[in-house]
Amino acid sequence: MGFFYLYIKDDDRLIATRSLSRDEFDTIEGDGAQFIINAYSKFFNLDISDYNISRLMLDEFEPNEDSLLAKKSLTIKIHKEDLIILRDSKLGEILN
Repeated sequence: MGFFYLYIKDDDRLIATRSLSRDEFDTIEGDGAQFIINAYSKFFNLDISDYNISRLMLDEFEPNEDSLLAKKSLTIKIHKEDLIILRDSKLGEILN
């Protein structure tokens, strides 16, 4: 079982999931928004630096804690143009 999860949604469809171990989680640099940008860049090769907060969903919130670790996962709603880039990247990996 993973320590932390990253998800990508297109509308209401889940299109990508990444389960991170504690060691992988600890390799992500930055705090707050920079942490989120770095995580999606590192594990999905996706630049979300121009996304606004409405595209982010913090999941599984534990109400007694404030930190990002209290949330067991992050989900972003992908822009359509980024969905095309992600699809083409994955197709390239499969075909090569």
